[in-house]
Amino acid sequence: MRQNMMMATTLSLLFSLLVPQPVSGEHATGNLDRLHWLCSDYQLPVKGYVVEGWFSLPVYPGMQNKIMKQLQIPEGQQTGNLLDGSMVNTSFTRKEQNYYIELQLITEKFQTAARYYTLWQSFTERYHVNKPIGVTVIAQLPEALDDKTMQELGGELQGSLQPRQSQIHAEAGQVQMYGDSPQLEDGLRVGGEQVNYNIAFVQREKTTAIYLGAPVIYQQY
Repeated sequence: MRQNMMMATTLSLLFSLLVPQPVSGEHATGNLDRLHWLCSDYQLPVKGYVVEGWFSLPVYPGMQNKIMKQLQIPEGQQTGNLLDGSMVNTSFTRKEQNYYIELQLITEKFQTAARYYTLWQSFTERYHVNKPIGVTVIAQLPEALDDKTMQELGGELQGSLQPRQSQIHAEAGQVQMYGDSPQLEDGLRVGGEQVNYNIAFVQREKTTAIYLGAPVIYQQY
């Protein structure tokens, strides 16, 4: 019986991959919207957005091209520029009977970030991928904040998210905090704790970069 159930599950997944299904943009861009408006509330100048994720799917003939069409990625391109200047990076790596797929969008446009966030999130939900698509809003202040000011501003940002639990780590020139907020979607387990947001301050020579990510900041900063 167990073998029959596993076979049925595999056939169901392969059928969903083989039969083209439009990936709609009807899902709410909850995490992206909340972080964007958090920057607006505190008048943080937004410089860009990063949307990314990674997951694996079983291999079948022609899968890569079908997946790239559903994700609206130019066929055969691992790095490509969109018409608005945004950049899409993709990676398809085959290991045995699985494809490991990595996706990243870097853009200055909120609408482009919202479109791809919704599209990729819908895709992972459709194929029951248990890894959320991550989004990071990048802001920059035109001054180098000291460590105390970064912690104070970070505390205010966290307070606005009303976290159920939170942690903060500070070192010279950097402050990082993360926690679990009821205002954001489900996140990840990190060190035994539920995490669905991550905020980081990085002091530059004459500026301060601020990264607001959900569920975490995937990219290096």
